[in-house]
Amino acid sequence: MQARFEGSPVPSAWVRVHADGRIQVREANAAFTCVLGVPKVAAAGAHLDELLLGPGKQMTAADFVGADHRFTLADGRAVWLRSSLSSLGAPLVPNGSNPWILVCEDVTAARTSEEMLRRQTFRDPLTGLPNRAMF
Repeated sequence: MQARFEGSPVPSAWVRVHADGRIQVREANAAFTCVLGVPKVAAAGAHLDELLLGPGKQMTAADFVGADHRFTLADGRAVWLRSSLSSLGAPLVPNGSNPWILVCEDVTAARTSEEMLRRQTFRDPLTGLPNRAMF
């Protein structure tokens, strides 16, 4: 199972969700660290909000899971992430003891395409000003 986790192309991490709702990464696969742009050793033990938002900023599991969020990573890249949590049969109670798996999907390309289509639909291609469809 460990080899499958490590070799998976899906960005995944074993995490703990603490009572305050913060997500702490226990172990991450290579795809997860690649999407976040951090070394594997930096991800292990770190809180997810620190990796995504920087030091001093907090984000709970309720804020992060179930919706698309845009983050500017430490290396300057902007990414859109969609995430889900699975407790693997354990009760869905944040207490820090149950291991959960966090799966993140990089939806940056889809979001960029949507924005481009929206811009082409509602803006003049020459001037960039709002067109009739926008009004």
